[in-house]
Amino acid sequence: MVISVLANEASERASLNPVYYGINEQTMDWCALFKEWTSRIFLDVSKAKAGVKDYVYERKKAENRRRRSRQYKLDRRVQIASVMANLAHTLGNVEQYTCWAHILDSLNRLGVVGMSDDEETLDTQGQQGIIVYEPAFRNPGFNIVYDRVNSTREIEKSIFTAVGRKQLPRIRGYDRVKRSPPANLPRSYYHPDYLNAMEKGVVANVAIAIDEETAIPSLPTQRFLVPENMSM
Repeated sequence: MVISVLANEASERASLNPVYYGINEQTMDWCALFKEWTSRIFLDVSKAKAGVKDYVYERKKAENRRRRSRQYKLDRRVQIASVMANLAHTLGNVEQYTCWAHILDSLNRLGVVGMSDDEETLDTQGQQGIIVYEPAFRNPGFNIVYDRVNSTREIEKSIFTAVGRKQLPRIRGYDRVKRSPPANLPRSYYHPDYLNAMEKGVVANVAIAIDEETAIPSLPTQRFLVPENMSM
């Protein structure tokens, strides 16, 4: 009875605007869909009462959460680097532009898989902090570069408006995340141990940009100075 009511309501709403609900011209079996959902709910309830966890589902949920976190981290860093590079170009600051353009390029090449995983934790005094687990394939030299990107909003207050919560203390975790790197990265982007493991066949072999000599991005040597008469 309940499933029929839900199915009829869903069918009526979808028919009013099929494109909005992503139905297009397809015929949706709403009864079957709601039966599947309710079966999943009852199964979860039964397992919870019995003290049984769906570990496959929990792992997928945790990985999706970590991936969203990596995507957010990448988007935020790209946004910061883009602002800094564009501003440096506008002001004709060659050093700053070169640094930030290289950082932006590295972010685009490493992508989501090149970002570290974060885990919120509490110290012995109950203070919140974040443990950072970097990708095993990534050169450790990127740590200081991306730490600088993360702190740019706080350092360059004349350029960025403070938004969101205050950044939590971050510590580097001992373990590294095992994740396959993107193809065609320069050798300099790799952790030496990972390159060695690839050559020995310990990890999957990934295409490397052999003929490209690209160094890890360097950091700006000074703070960015914005003219007082320039509106941000």
